[in-house]
Amino acid sequence: METIKRRLADQMASSVQFVKGVETCYREGARIFVEVGPKRALQALAESILEDKTDVFCLSTNHPKRGGVRSFHDAMCGLYAAGIPRPEQLARIPELRAAAEGNKRAIRATIQRQRMELPSS
Repeated sequence: METIKRRLADQMASSVQFVKGVETCYREGARIFVEVGPKRALQALAESILEDKTDVFCLSTNHPKRGGVRSFHDAMCGLYAAGIPRPEQLARIPELRAAAEGNKRAIRATIQRQRMELPSS
């Protein structure tokens, strides 16, 4: 119990390196940032950090003024507009179905290859 208390105290006293984390994610290939939680403070911060990048989408999923369901639907539409396929579209791509069993890199590579070739529903 003392170990848990000490680790929690250390974590709470430590600074959050959000800017560095977002920049690292971008450098490693992330282009879509989704804030899951109330309001959109982190979405705004990510947009500010990446303001000079033209290939980034920052979305939030729950804003109290818009409502959780509406905000979530807005985010889902944003993901679709960014080229992320819907689950039923993923199921129609054999390579993705096979890759989904554990190889995340293969999934990302296949999504990138298939982004413009997805069948419409």
